[in-house]
Amino acid sequence: MSSFAIDGQRAYGLLKRLGPARQAGSQREREAVQVLMAEIRSLGLQPVEETFPVQTFAGAYAGLEVLAPFQATLTCEAIGRSGSTPSDGITAPLVYAESGGPAYFANARGTIPLIYGRLNVPKYQALARAGAVGFLCIGMPHHRLPTLNNVQVNWTAAWGKVPGAF
Repeated sequence: MSSFAIDGQRAYGLLKRLGPARQAGSQREREAVQVLMAEIRSLGLQPVEETFPVQTFAGAYAGLEVLAPFQATLTCEAIGRSGSTPSDGITAPLVYAESGGPAYFANARGTIPLIYGRLNVPKYQALARAGAVGFLCIGMPHHRLPTLNNVQVNWTAAWGKVPGAF
């Protein structure tokens, strides 16, 4: 039987093998489970894996086509759990909603508000209730913290899914 001692060097080595952030339900999480189970076995123990359902999302293509006053195609990052567009996308006017205060969504029905910064509860609630057909957030996506680029499950349960991208 191996030693149960976990010193700083061993703990750091395990942390390096686990790698960067892992989102629940992702392939990276599955890989981390295997690393942890192997570590437990190396201690002479038998790990038990318990599974359970999670609501998660996978990175998906998001794009933006500008139709007027000029034509351009931009690549975007999908905002997790925000909803999907139909296969042929959404065509709607893009309206600038500044930082996304609720007052900026007063006339958002049928539009795609362009919001500076991240989404939060009041912004999402206001744009969903106003009838926006999508939304775009501009600014720096949180590439290193993928869980910050998503819509919370309770938001969509309360106000529905509105497709969004960064």
